[in-house]
Amino acid sequence: MTSKPLMFCTPNRGIEYPYVLYNMWYLINRPNEVKRIIDHKPKHVILDVGVNALFEVEKKKEYPKWFLNKYFMFADKFAGRIKALLPNCKVWVVIPDYPADIQDNPLENNVERTIQNWLRFKDKQSKWFEWLPVIQAKTLDMESFVYCINEYKRIWKGYDKAGIGTVCKWRDVNVIKNYVRTARRHLPNIWLHAFGPTKPSLPHIWRYINSFDSITNVFHVYGSKGGLDVWNRYLQKWSFLDNLGLIKRWLP
Repeated sequence: MTSKPLMFCTPNRGIEYPYVLYNMWYLINRPNEVKRIIDHKPKHVILDVGVNALFEVEKKKEYPKWFLNKYFMFADKFAGRIKALLPNCKVWVVIPDYPADIQDNPLENNVERTIQNWLRFKDKQSKWFEWLPVIQAKTLDMESFVYCINEYKRIWKGYDKAGIGTVCKWRDVNVIKNYVRTARRHLPNIWLHAFGPTKPSLPHIWRYINSFDSITNVFHVYGSKGGLDVWNRYLQKWSFLDNLGLIKRWLP
């Protein structure tokens, strides 16, 4: 296991970076963006589903039917293009999930719908990528989070990776810490990726996770104020983690 968590981001053009996260919703509409992923020469890529664009920006209540029907095809295509030029690069694809805590657009039955998508995509296997199922919860509802974890253990028995989606929308450090520590307690031996935790939360959660990502919803706007803000936030998080130094044991 690594000595400190890996930071996934979408860095500015021309920068080589080993851990890259890109948004599948944007890739489908901008397929040539795959070349930008390859330009970074990454060792590891996460293809995220794009919940911010769909549910927060576009205010949708459900993924478009065509998107779900073709999701595996798109994932296989983009991952295949990455692996063709970077054969040693790991590619993980997020299974479409449903966050409960998007302001002004709460999604009902988000945990149940997330689990349904696990069942829908779990057996669709690709030689180019591995799935990254995301654990969700109802708003500030730890019981539903533990339920989702238990369903993960039942459905994904023997699997070695999962995402934590409940920490992305919260700013309360204690809330983030409680969810992350609970996930690690129930899933002691798997790779845990935390989606979008805040910088203040990092001292409290970094020893419980294997990787996390910075904000990426405007990554495609290269050179824009938004794009530069994303990059600056990434640099701040990376410097902050780097200053924490190494640890001998991952878990206390």
